[in-house]
Parts: sequence; structure tokens; C-alpha cells
Amino acid sequence: MSGSILVFWPQTYNKTTGVWSGGPQNLAYLTNDYPKLAAYLQKVLDDLGLSSLWNKLEPVVEGISQSLAALGIPADFDDTFVNIGLGAMLSRFSPSLFQAWSTNNTDFVQAIRALKKYAYRPFNGDLDSGTIDPRTYLFLHDYLNSLNTPGQQGAYVVTWVQNITEDKMYYDFNYKMPFNMNNVDVTVCSNVVYGITAAILADLSGPQEWFDPDVQMIYQNTSDLIAWAISTNFSGRPDLALVYYPSRFNFYWFTSRILNLLTSAPRPLPFDAMDHALASLLDSLRNYATPAIVQSFTFEGDLAYVDDFLGDADHNVFGKLTSLMWSTSIVWYSSFVVVVCNQ
Repeated sequence: MSGSILVFWPQTYNKTTGVWSGGPQNLAYLTNDYPKLAAYLQKVLDDLGLSSLWNKLEPVVEGISQSLAALGIPADFDDTFVNIGLGAMLSRFSPSLFQAWSTNNTDFVQAIRALKKYAYRPFNGDLDSGTIDPRTYLFLHDYLNSLNTPGQQGAYVVTWVQNITEDKMYYDFNYKMPFNMNNVDVTVCSNVVYGITAAILADLSGPQEWFDPDVQMIYQNTSDLIAWAISTNFSGRPDLALVYYPSRFNFYWFTSRILNLLTSAPRPLPFDAMDHALASLLDSLRNYATPAIVQSFTFEGDLAYVDDFLGDADHNVFGKLTSLMWSTSIVWYSSFVVVVCNQ
């Protein structure tokens, strides 16, 4: 992709198809010629006198080769708007680094146009914009049903910069959405709202022009969705609401950054949609996220820690549980931002 739309993986250009695609290049180099790789590994095992291991190793190597097809993903709004948030921060604190950033992000508004084109619009009946991953709909359907009134409009941030029509067009070029369908991840939503907020406050590319009524609707609707997810504990299905960021504490942290930007910005805020987002997010973080964070702590004597989803088998060189250290540090940081914003 060009301009300011980013993809997670490094991209390679296929001269035959004329299509750029993203994927893990280190794995691709190993498995592009699977028969040659398999023959080489078998020979190595034979030379070592370990031929019997090939029966166990072959399914692993073959699985890696097959998995590459699933890793050929399109550009995404998560990377795109985290990068935009970075640019906004650099514009405030380092003009020289912002200039360097700008030379590699030549068309910021391209990301805004894509945001409008690919937004999930559940009430319009269109195949491309009105269809969503069933996992998303399962955790969202109560929320959407509560809004489904005659003439209702709505637009929400999605993960992938692609729709169903384009997925079919580029499927054979290994540039496609997982499960060939877009989804809503509320942590991705949080990162996009953060990027938009930061860009407005940094006056990137004249927000009076690009923060038009449609973008304002996406911004406000998505902020309300984030607040609803917090207040309902992700409708009881955090596994579906947080597809790409399984820890809810990451989500709290990312959302608290939006709140920090909005509460510390000069008054009045430039747009009513930002006032709406501030009120909605402040209420949900104060009344729902904060108690959930407090209740997540385990106390042992003078120690307090958070045991999150990562499990308890990972120890570092000092014999400490790295998952506890990671989870606890994320929680402390998000708690600090929320507490400061509550003042």
C-alpha cells in the first residue's frame, strides 16, 4: 500500500501478478519450494542417523508451509492509525522526526478515505459494508439490536482495509482477509479512535476538511461501542471482542490514552463528537474499567500482581514469571492514566 495505509508484514512484489502482498518473509523463503526443503531436511536427518525423526518433523514443516496462505493478509486500520498517532506525537515533540515521518506518509487523508469506504455499516443492507464476521456479530448483536430503529444509521471501525468484493478479486494473489470477511476488534477500534484524536489535536492535514460528518459518525459510533464493551465486560465474550489483542488490559490501556488526550486538550474541543467521546469513555472507564482493574489484583503480603491470560509456565533468567510482570505493568500504567483523568 502507498501513502499512509500500512500492513503488518513486510511486503513483496510479485512481478508475474503485479500485486504486492504481505507475509513473514523468513518463513516464505524456507517453504516456497516445499519439496526441495523436505528433501534437504531428510538428508540432514539421514546424515545424523536420525531418519526416524522425519515422520514427526514432516507434519510440522508441512503445517508451516500451509499456514503461509493464512498469513497473507491485507493492510489494516490498526497499524495505519497507530502510525498516524505516532506522527501526531512527533509533530508536537520533535519537528525534525516529524519531517522524516512525513516523507514516508505522503497522503494522510488516504487513510481517512479508506476508513469511510470500509467501515462496517450494519443497517444499510450492502454486501461489502453490511456484512461482518459471525464472531463479531455474536458479541455485538445485542448492542446492534438496541440501535436498530427505522432510519437508523451507523458506522464502525473494522480491522482490514478490504471488503468482500476485493477479497475475492485478490484471493489467488494471497492478499485476503482471514476467513475472507472483515471483523470488529474493539482494541483496534480504540487504536483508530486514538489516532484520529491525536491527528485532530495536532492539526494534521487540516481536520476541518477531513473530519467530515461521515468520519465524525464513525468516530462517535465507535467511541460508543468501546464504552459499551467496557460497561458490559465485552458482552461476556472477550475472546470474540478482542480477537487480535487477547488481554483486556491492553484494551484498557489503549482506551485510557484516548481519555488522556481528550482531558488534557485545550478547551473547547474542536468538534462536538470529541466532547461526546470524552463523556462516554470517561463514564465507562471510571465506573466499569476501574473497578474491574482493582478486582483483578492478587495480594500476597506486600506484593500485588495481576495474573492474566498468558499462563504460568514462562519464567525468565531470574526465575520470575514474565507473564505476571507484563500483565501487572500494563495494568499499573492504564490505572494511572484513568486515575489521573478522574481527577
